[in-house]
Amino acid sequence: MADDPHLRPGGRPGLDKAYKIPANLYDKALKHNDQLTEDERALLLSRGDVVGKALAHPESLSLEERYHVLQWSPPDKLHAAIRTATDGALSMPEELYACVARTGGFAQLAPEAQRIVEGMFLVDQENAPHCFQPWIETPGNSHATSLLYDRASINFSFLMTVSFFFRVPAHPLDIPLTSPDLPPELQESLATIPRPPPVVPPPQVEDHVREASRRAESVKQQAKQKELRKWRENHEREREREMELAKERGEWPRRRRRYSHIKPHSGSDEISRLMRQVVAKPE
Repeated sequence: MADDPHLRPGGRPGLDKAYKIPANLYDKALKHNDQLTEDERALLLSRGDVVGKALAHPESLSLEERYHVLQWSPPDKLHAAIRTATDGALSMPEELYACVARTGGFAQLAPEAQRIVEGMFLVDQENAPHCFQPWIETPGNSHATSLLYDRASINFSFLMTVSFFFRVPAHPLDIPLTSPDLPPELQESLATIPRPPPVVPPPQVEDHVREASRRAESVKQQAKQKELRKWRENHEREREREMELAKERGEWPRRRRRYSHIKPHSGSDEISRLMRQVVAKPE
């Protein structure tokens, strides 16, 4: 679908008519699709796009339309990729998902098949005319996608978690990642999914990081020293100014402090001599 109305540049994503439909109608179409009235289905169809058709009459979608709403690659391209990745054993996304949902099934797949699952059945992500994040920003789009996932018996949360696990390296302490919202059988499947090894930077990278840290610390110390020198200069300048003003007022030199006649660093001999003078002073 070369002309995708959900990717118009600027403004709100998607069709304007999608924002005019009540949010509770989107919820009803997802959770109680069989209870929609004819007027409600007509209102959903008034969007004029494949999402409205999927919400109003999901059974009427063609295979290409269904894959578009699911945000998968076109059928011919996706089926060919699955056949190539599984040596012809599988061809449908539902079959590949069944293997992944089975405990230990993901580890038994070839790397190419694992990448298809990790990409959530979007095998041409670089050249895809749409991506999932802008797609779900339009009201109703995520409801239609979830509805078709449910009709295909594929747990969307499990597929998202598998995609996330595939990208996140294993914890160095073997701390497993879990998703408590999934049923127990899918939790067991997650536990058997191999994770990428922990990311350990090579020695040269560590050296570069250490050198960069050392340079940053050096720059910080130089800045501190410069600030200290500036403070000292300002302090000396202010002290000299105060002395000048004191001389003009006749307040300089100030009265000498007590014991100020004792020379600096004179040691205990000078103090002892003064003490003897005080002791020897006649009464």
